[in-house]
Amino acid sequence: MYYRPEEPYFSVRPHPAGEESMALVGGQNHRTGHNGSTIDRYRKLEQEAHDRLDVESIEYRWSTQDIVSVDRISFIGRLGPQSENVYVATGFGGWGMTNGIAAGMVLTDLILDRENPWHDVYHPNDSTRMHRAIASASITSTT
Repeated sequence: MYYRPEEPYFSVRPHPAGEESMALVGGQNHRTGHNGSTIDRYRKLEQEAHDRLDVESIEYRWSTQDIVSVDRISFIGRLGPQSENVYVATGFGGWGMTNGIAAGMVLTDLILDRENPWHDVYHPNDSTRMHRAIASASITSTT
């Protein structure tokens, strides 16, 4: 995988496609509902892909909304105290491939009633995370 972290980011991931070669190209991130049209972003991304790669055709286009928690730590665990068999995994901030694996490990252990060393880090109903988030938002808004 290639990843350029500057804004707007650009990434290339090879993808096996039988006899053909295919790559997943990403970029042109922006805040949902801000900064221009989706079509213009597709065009810019396609141009960058053509500039850097030997592109024969663009087969698919998609757009995602990546939720980022205030403290930038994913929420993984039981949805709430009243939801015994309802689980949540969100707030990956664009890092779903890696955080999704962590979510799978934490949720598997929760469902099987096993200890997991990361449970307390990702716990979605942890009041200390909320207090840190509120404090962080207060500090950010005054600067």
